This record gives sequence, C-alpha cells and structure tokens, in this order.
Amino acid sequence: MLMDIVLVGSKVALGLPPLADFMIMGIFVGGSGASAVPAGILAHHLFGVFVGVVFVLSILYLSRSIGFFNPSSLGKAVMLGVLAGVVVYIVAFIPTLMLGFAPIMVGLMGEAAMAMMPIVLFLGFVEHILYGLSIGYFLGRSLM
Repeated sequence: MLMDIVLVGSKVALGLPPLADFMIMGIFVGGSGASAVPAGILAHHLFGVFVGVVFVLSILYLSRSIGFFNPSSLGKAVMLGVLAGVVVYIVAFIPTLMLGFAPIMVGLMGEAAMAMMPIVLFLGFVEHILYGLSIGYFLGRSLM
C-alpha cells in the first residue's frame, strides 16, 4: 500500500490520471474497459504478496546456511528487504515495463510515452525500494 501511494501520487504530479499505472497493468494482464483498473490493482497486489512470501521463505531458508541473510536486527531485515526490492525492480519491473507496459503506453499515449520512460524507470525504482523497506520492516518486526 505504501508503494501505491507513491505510484498514484507520482501520476498526479505528472499530470496523468491517478490510476494510470493500474490501468496499464490491467490491460497487460488481459483486462479491458472498466475491468482494466480492478484487474491491475488485483494483479499488482497479488504479485506483491507472492514476492513477499517468497522473500520471507528465502530469508528463513538462507539464514540457516549463510550468515549474511540472517535478519538478526530490524536494520538488517530492512536492508535485506531493500535488496529484495532492487532484485524485483531488475528482474520483474524492468523487463515487464520494456516488453509489456511500454507498448501499451505507446498505444494509449503515442510517442509521448517514450519520452516518459526515464521518469517511469526512476519512479519504479523508488517504489520498489519502498516495497523492500516495507517487507523488510514487517519481517524484522515479526522476528523481534
């Protein structure tokens, strides 16, 4: 939800519809018309929950054999969460943006969408860092 606040706020700041990202995500997962935004919200949140579960299970598994991954303090858990956010940004967000979202954006906005790619990449990075902070914080708090 923290990521959603930045996601919606950044679109407003750019003069775009507040739910533009969810509409694009919804179209990407097969929604259309009135179902695009709800489909995008659902897809984004389900993926976030999935990644969060994978993160926690991975940390619990890795911490048994590799000391670096032991979330021994809240700060360490948050750091591991930020690392996870960066990994999700690189592994999931960038390819999805370039191969899926960018063509949809060009279809909706024309060539102006391509000029927005640097800011979309930057904002996506910030949003995924916030996501990582969140999952790391909640992991750390749950272990304390």
